[in-house]
Amino acid sequence: ALYVGENSYYYLPRFKAISNHTGITWNWSAMFLNFIYFFYRKMYDIGILLLILLIAAQIPSLFIAPEYAKFLLENIQDISIMPVFNPQTNLWAYRIAPFIQYGMILISFLLGMNGNRLYMKHVFSRIRKIKMEFDSAAVFDDRAYTEALAKKGRVSRKAVIFVLIGCFLAYFGSYIAIVLSVYSTMA
Repeated sequence: ALYVGENSYYYLPRFKAISNHTGITWNWSAMFLNFIYFFYRKMYDIGILLLILLIAAQIPSLFIAPEYAKFLLENIQDISIMPVFNPQTNLWAYRIAPFIQYGMILISFLLGMNGNRLYMKHVFSRIRKIKMEFDSAAVFDDRAYTEALAKKGRVSRKAVIFVLIGCFLAYFGSYIAIVLSVYSTMA
């Protein structure tokens, strides 16, 4: 409970159920928040892996964006009778986009199904490492041990804010750059 911190009343019964093999526990936060959840719970390795996967899933849209931006800029005069967009280039990106979306939905589902199990393994592993550090000392300092559990565990709002700001800047920065480059070629 000291290591988990917030919502330990939620996690501890689920950890027990997982340990007793009494079924699957569901984690809605892991499903819907994806990499954000893992950064929040200080599982940075999984969070980084999911973030890289999300970035890779966006690559086809970077090939689609210039043509679509050009289409929008050419047809912005009368938005009430907007013609249908028919892509002419990078058709491969349009073809694989739905499969990437289905894949990301499947990953989110798997994260929801296994989020508590992943977190439990993370918590137990980190607690064992912290305990080993204190066991190797000449005298076991219980107060320092509980402080270390609380400090190294818990949640990280700073990591979430940092990652979200970085994602926001990268996402909108790339699309602004695409629109500006398309606009400059049209002018």
